[in-house]
Amino acid sequence: MIFGDVANLGRDRFDKIIAIAVNPATYEEEAITALRKARELVKEDRALAHPAPPPPPAPEPPEPLYYFQVEITNIPPDWLAVVAHSLSKAAYELGLKSKIEYDFSDTPAALNVRADGSEEACRAFERHFTCLMDFVNAQPRQPKTCTIRSLAACEADLG
Repeated sequence: MIFGDVANLGRDRFDKIIAIAVNPATYEEEAITALRKARELVKEDRALAHPAPPPPPAPEPPEPLYYFQVEITNIPPDWLAVVAHSLSKAAYELGLKSKIEYDFSDTPAALNVRADGSEEACRAFERHFTCLMDFVNAQPRQPKTCTIRSLAACEADLG
């Protein structure tokens, strides 16, 4: 019996030989030679006579243990998409499961943001969020600045 990468090389080679044998563009002599070679390979490794087993299923990701949640109001309209994009990109790069909702009941619009994942990733996301809000609020404009209505970085309740 063949194990590991050697078995994969045998399977790959066998599949290529079979592809040549059944290809309508292959000359008849070449197709017959390919079938004979495939039979020889099967005699050496009987497992090739059967389809390759499917790969094992990917393990289930663990449930997120922490989350970061915030509601941002008074976002200048020119910055709304920039803020949402920056937070979405940061959450993705940190491997967080995120949800960003636009709330148009406020004027200007507000964002509700939640990111679930590891404590380390949530803390990094919180640092990114803080730097982003500091940057947006440092821009020259009318007195209105981004405000935070609610903020939470907590351990998720699993019970």
